[in-house]
Amino acid sequence: MPRTDGGPLRNAASEQSSSRAQTVTAKVKRRYMSFGLYAIGFAIMIGGLIYGAHLVHMPTHWIVVGAIVLLGIGILSGVKATRQKDSAE
Repeated sequence: MPRTDGGPLRNAASEQSSSRAQTVTAKVKRRYMSFGLYAIGFAIMIGGLIYGAHLVHMPTHWIVVGAIVLLGIGILSGVKATRQKDSAE
C-alpha cells in the first residue's frame, strides 16, 4: 500500500514550521505590555526620584522641572513601547 501521510520528510517539515510559528507567536506576546502598567511603573520611579531630590535639599522649582521632563519622556517611551504594529493586511 502507498503512504498517504507524505512520508517522514513532509512530517519533519511541517513540525519545523509549526515550531517556528509558535516561537514567533511567543516573541510577539512577550513584546507588548499594557500602557497602564508602564505608566504606573514610571510614576513610581518619578516619585522616588522626587523624594530623593527633596532629601538632598534640591530647590523645589528644579524638582518640578525635572518631574515634568521625566513625565514627558515617560509618556513618549510608554507609547512607543506599548504601540502595536499594524498588520500588512
